[in-house]
Amino acid sequence: MIRRAVLPGAIAMLAWAQVSPERIRNADREPGNWLTYSGAYNGQRYSPLAEITAGNVGRLQAAWAYQIQQTGKFSTSPLAIDGILYITEPGGE
Repeated sequence: MIRRAVLPGAIAMLAWAQVSPERIRNADREPGNWLTYSGAYNGQRYSPLAEITAGNVGRLQAAWAYQIQQTGKFSTSPLAIDGILYITEPGGE
């Protein structure tokens, strides 16, 4: 659930990103984006990107982290759209 205070900003950002139904239908043609819950409508959660390999995976390091404001467990499926990462957070109080 998205907090009410965040909702207007999230709507504005999504409108700015302009993800058309056509882009979502053809999401598998945009390997640099993750436009739906499973990446594309086929639901395979597969990316053909090849930057991470068995030879370099051990050298990966976190570039940044985001700490949510609520405690407890939750899960989210981030969306990557044109270089911006979108996530949801747990609901309000």
